Amino acid sequence: MRRMMRIIEWMLLSVLIVQVIMVTLVPLANLNRLSDDVRKAKKQGSFFEGSPEIQTYFGKKIRLNGVLYDGDGELSVYMTGTGKTPSKLPNRVQVQTDSGFLLDQRGSSSSNHSFRSDGDYLFSNVPQGIRSVRIFNEAYGESFSFTIPLTRGER
Repeated sequence: MRRMMRIIEWMLLSVLIVQVIMVTLVPLANLNRLSDDVRKAKKQGSFFEGSPEIQTYFGKKIRLNGVLYDGDGELSVYMTGTGKTPSKLPNRVQVQTDSGFLLDQRGSSSSNHSFRSDGDYLFSNVPQGIRSVRIFNEAYGESFSFTIPLTRGER
């Protein structure tokens, strides 16, 4: 009986160790994964890379990965956040075109891991011929703002 309890104890300990390792390593495996839409847009030239600049928003570090815009009336913003809270990205962001027009956010999605969150925000009714956008948010005295050109060869 004692031998059987020892075997069960070691099996449970082994399972626990494997679970801890998986919870730690699985998010690290996804650090540089991009969606198929982004890969395809990069090949077509409609994905505009963000800068490596990191800004702080409510204790979270936020970075703009890039913007997907091909002139068809929709724009997708890709961001990454790191911090100690479960969700490291804001629920909503605002996008303003170079002419001052505010875009309508149609939706958003994010994947949250122990160390970081990756998210995208979808905007509709994007006017034709925009040359740059400003992605920003402001609440309770905290704010962030990123500007990205939507033309090739500019920065």
